[in-house]
Amino acid sequence: MRGEKRFRVGLVAISIIGGICVLAEGQAYRYTTDQFATYTQRAEGSTERLRILRRVYIDLVDAESSVRGYVITGERGYLVPYERAKVYLGEDLPALRQAMGLGAGGRSSLLDDITSGAETEIADLAEVVRLREQKGWGAAYAQVVRGEDEVRMEQLRERLESVMDKENSTRTEVLREVAKSSSSAAASWNTAMVLILATLSLGVFALWQVSVRNDDLARRLRHESRHDDLTGLAKRRYFRDTLDYLLAVAAREQRMTAVLYLDLDGFKPINDELGHDKGDLTLVEVAKTLRSVLRESDFLARLGGDEFAVLVAATEGDERALCQRICQAISALDPPFLNGRRLSVSIGMAVAPRDGRTTEELLSVADTRMLEEKRRGKSLCLGRELASET
Repeated sequence: MRGEKRFRVGLVAISIIGGICVLAEGQAYRYTTDQFATYTQRAEGSTERLRILRRVYIDLVDAESSVRGYVITGERGYLVPYERAKVYLGEDLPALRQAMGLGAGGRSSLLDDITSGAETEIADLAEVVRLREQKGWGAAYAQVVRGEDEVRMEQLRERLESVMDKENSTRTEVLREVAKSSSSAAASWNTAMVLILATLSLGVFALWQVSVRNDDLARRLRHESRHDDLTGLAKRRYFRDTLDYLLAVAAREQRMTAVLYLDLDGFKPINDELGHDKGDLTLVEVAKTLRSVLRESDFLARLGGDEFAVLVAATEGDERALCQRICQAISALDPPFLNGRRLSVSIGMAVAPRDGRTTEELLSVADTRMLEEKRRGKSLCLGRELASET
């Protein structure tokens, strides 16, 4: 009798413990699911903010490139992206404020700086356009080469990258919280394994699904933070970091490093007349072509818009031949969707340590030479400078 009673008591105890474990596991599973939904919402919100920030940056780059093209050529068709960028900025800046949870009266010093800087940049570009229209190329070019807009764009770029870095940090923290929550859930499910094996199996499956999604999200976030979504090339920040590192190595080993600054000629008419879809396809084709021309040791990046950059890590004096190959390859591009339209490229080159020892110095020199080459008629591509040196 006593044995049966103890057995019954044991069964009741096991049932109670099993029920408690089931309830605890159910609560733990519900908590994990709710937490994951919360983290997913936060990650999606951060992704949306990053998307708007990229659009703001592209708007500014398009406006600047458009005005520069107008200053050089005097053709008003170049101002179409500039006018469109002004409209887009009017939509994107309020959208960014709303995405960051700031109402009409909300304040954020960094966001206010970005808004103010963007408005000032557009105003200065409008002044350049006015000077080109009223006083001609010389006055407009003098305004451009003052460098104030480049300094402002660099400051805006730094502020935008600062906000993007914070958003990436937020998403990284979300992943950590998901991992922490998943670890806690795993411990709870492992404790209940003896009594509720079937329920635990479901929990393990759910945890595996969460882990797979987290891993995929982590890989995607890491890749997106360093590579351009359209072409898959390195972004400006990744390019600058790589150049910083290689300049330090080159200085220690006393070797030269070259930077090529590329700007497509004929791209904006394609983008404006054939549409952004064809423009995107063109950029993808250009990226593929550049990859095929460059060597494995060269580092290729898309700096924004139709601007690309190549880092030649250990130059042996053959960078001009590389420029020729790039020009020939771009000029030979003739995909069917362009309907016979052709592209060319202007290239500015800077070599360290001859033209500078820092990333900022080299990029500035390469950008200036690219603009001069565009104005003079692509001397690197046509080989006039090569001929004059031989």
